[in-house]
Parts: sequence; C-alpha cells; structure tokens
Amino acid sequence: MAIADGPHYEISSAELAKWVDGFGPNHWWMIDGDVYLESRLTSSCRGDELAAVLRRAARPILVQAPKDDAAAGGQVIGADQVERLATPIGDAVYQIDRSQPLPEWADDKCFCMAWKGETDEWLLSEDAQATRVFATIRTTPDPVVGYDRR
Repeated sequence: MAIADGPHYEISSAELAKWVDGFGPNHWWMIDGDVYLESRLTSSCRGDELAAVLRRAARPILVQAPKDDAAAGGQVIGADQVERLATPIGDAVYQIDRSQPLPEWADDKCFCMAWKGETDEWLLSEDAQATRVFATIRTTPDPVVGYDRR
C-alpha cells in the first residue's frame, strides 16, 4: 500500500531540514531508495549536508504514520511534530527479536517517506554508529584551494 493510501502526514522539505538541523551538523543520517537525495548525497551523510539538499528540493514530503494513528489524514505538520512519527529501525525494517541482545542501531529513528505526487517510497533513518565513529574525526573538506593550470 502506498503511503498516500494509508495514515500519513505531509511536511515541507524545508521543515524536515529544520528538524534534521536540530540534531546538529555532525549527526549522521542514512537514506535508502530515493534517487533525488542519493544522487546528491552518500547513503550515509551528515545532518548539515542532508538539510541543505532538503532545502534545495523545496517539495512536500509524505511521512507514513503509525497504523493506529486515526488522525493521520495527510495534514501538514511542522518540524516540531516529526519526532512522534519515528519508528525504531529495528522494528520498522528488520523486525528484530527484542528478547535477544540488540544491535546498537536497533533504536535509531526511521521514517518511511515519499515525495508528494510520487509513488516511490524511501527511508530516512539515523545512523548512530556513524555519528559515534565520526564524532572525533573531521569530515568536512578543507576549502578548495585554487591552483595555476599553466
């Protein structure tokens, strides 16, 4: 079933960028299944990079709501309402057995999304492992230095 056919909300890509910015520039995110985002970002990317691309997109996004969210009928939400739609990736994608020891990524926030008007769905999720690994490593490139091509 397409996101638009079930319980969902709509958020502008700028509002989603605002929410992503709230985690700080060095919080890492994973994108899976979206051609637009994946053509501009690596599948695991920093929050400031993701937020910049979302702002440039300037398009509405549909966010899947929990099945029991009777109020979800496509209403527009803001950055302050995104968090409640998160599902732990361990439950949303992998359906892990919570009676067993959990991998460190099991509770990373995950969202099933689609650009409004499109049928292709994609995932946006935290990448807590990359956030931890890169916490002490500089991942932004130095400014480009010009050189003489003669």
